[in-house]
Amino acid sequence: MHLSEGLLGMLHLSGDLDPESGLIVRHALEALTDPANLNPADGRTPAQARADALVDICRHHLDGSNGGRRPSRVLVTIPWNTLQTGAGIVDTEPGPIGAATARRLTCDATISRVLLDPDSVPVDMGRATRVIPPTLRKALALRDRHCAHPGCRMPARFCDAHHITHWAQGGQTTLANLRLLCRHHHRQAHHHQPHPKRE
Repeated sequence: MHLSEGLLGMLHLSGDLDPESGLIVRHALEALTDPANLNPADGRTPAQARADALVDICRHHLDGSNGGRRPSRVLVTIPWNTLQTGAGIVDTEPGPIGAATARRLTCDATISRVLLDPDSVPVDMGRATRVIPPTLRKALALRDRHCAHPGCRMPARFCDAHHITHWAQGGQTTLANLRLLCRHHHRQAHHHQPHPKRE
């Protein structure tokens, strides 16, 4: 498996799998792209749906839904005003992401306050806080059972917990202000632009 940075900050994957491994990967992707689980009005191409499914599988692993192992961490530094205003671009290692993507990533994340000096060197870091506690996430999964977007049946374990009013804008982290959304519909809810550009 080879990973390389492509145009516009996209990540390019290529590689070969032996037949047994290929069968596992194929079945995992097909399970998440089964038309019975998707909204009939879903406008993604099959290739786009498979790419989203691969990311969902990886996210499921990183979230700790992997046999009780401690979840892995992805660190993204986001300026506070980007979260509040929903405007701007955040630089990440693979490439820039837009403010809408940053807000979507922080709907359900572990947040730490980091103070930087004028040279962007961290000088203080606050205690990490989980935005949506595990008990609330379980209650949300029991209530919604699958993606809450009309017509979408993506199972809860592959959905994000979405703040209807984002917490950076004063939205409360309560069951009434949360709903489950699959990655595709969560991106739509935040008006995600896949390739942010600097002006």
